[in-house]
Amino acid sequence: RSKMKVKNVFALGTMLICVMLLTSCASSVKRTDDIYNFKYAGQKFNKVSISLNSEAQEKLKDNSSFNADKFSEAVKKQLNDKALLFAGSQDLIDIVITNIRTRSTASAMLLGFMAGDDRIEGDVLIKNTDGKILNSFTVSASYALGGFVGGIEDVRMNWLYDKFAELTVKNIVGEKTD
Repeated sequence: RSKMKVKNVFALGTMLICVMLLTSCASSVKRTDDIYNFKYAGQKFNKVSISLNSEAQEKLKDNSSFNADKFSEAVKKQLNDKALLFAGSQDLIDIVITNIRTRSTASAMLLGFMAGDDRIEGDVLIKNTDGKILNSFTVSASYALGGFVGGIEDVRMNWLYDKFAELTVKNIVGEKTD
């Protein structure tokens, strides 16, 4: 009987860990308006601008976790990896961060997913030089792992930057996003 209880506890514990891992990191892309019917045809982009709307700026007043330079570097790296940046291009990418949430290192390490998730959400606008929007979509990336590794701020934030950048580039070129 006690062996049966140990097996049940072990099975329940294993299942709980699997559920936590499956729900700890998430991402999505949502089209904001399908009227543009943008089809990628080899376009290159000469500029990437990143800004925060007033709501995101307010959330970051007392929080120094988000680093706009590192975020910008992650986006540009993904674009470079796909050969999408070209100085002579007429098109540009404008990313407006609309929502951001970051946990403190202590909360992430001690409470893990129970402290909520770290999250970056933003609108990605593909524009021509006249400012006409050619394509737009919203990207959301979240990270909820905790503990020793998941609580390290650089690990959490770099994962968010990279995931946001990956989804942005995949959506621009028309690749399927997971």
